[in-house]
Amino acid sequence: DGPFAVTAVGCVAGRGSSLLFLGAAERGEVEVGKLTALAVRGEHLWVAVPGAVLEVDTSGVAQKRYPTTGVIQALLPLGDEVVAGFLDGSLPALSADGRATRAFAPSGGVITALIAGPHGIVVGGHTDGTVAMWDGATGNLLAEERLHGPIHHLLLQEPRLFVGSALGQHTVWDLKPLYEPYCQLIARVQAEVPVRWDDGGAVPAGPSPCPAHAP
Repeated sequence: DGPFAVTAVGCVAGRGSSLLFLGAAERGEVEVGKLTALAVRGEHLWVAVPGAVLEVDTSGVAQKRYPTTGVIQALLPLGDEVVAGFLDGSLPALSADGRATRAFAPSGGVITALIAGPHGIVVGGHTDGTVAMWDGATGNLLAEERLHGPIHHLLLQEPRLFVGSALGQHTVWDLKPLYEPYCQLIARVQAEVPVRWDDGGAVPAGPSPCPAHAP
């Protein structure tokens, strides 16, 4: 039971040390090395093998190599980098030279799954049942919740995030506020909570930081 992904041109599965392109007879099976994780964005794949993460096109040809050490359990391409969940529990963003540009704040156990949320947000599931959400630009932890059993399923259907564990427990996060334009969100928050905390006490929120009629 190796990693599996759906691409823009068909399905891809990891089998031993090969990528198996399902429903694509002209590609078939491509040898890449022992796979531990697989991710997809558009028509490219990111494959974790011993000592590296490979960015592979749909013909099975490696286009980029991110050198690494350690065993990777989950991958997520993010801009020009790749976020890698390692067996030791660490979760760094790796540049093309394999350098960790930032580390994501610790949350649960070992990462089991990663997906992208809106506006560069990273969502991850863990072996201890924790699901967490981070700011992809800073690595700061934004929210987390713990279910019973390792997290095996993450599905984003805008604006909701569906999470399922290996023991059948599930939860749904409403991410609608993250899809709202900034100024619209600020206006709604100020309407619901017309105060702010300043110097140890609540004071009127004051005027909106957004100009009139801004989105």
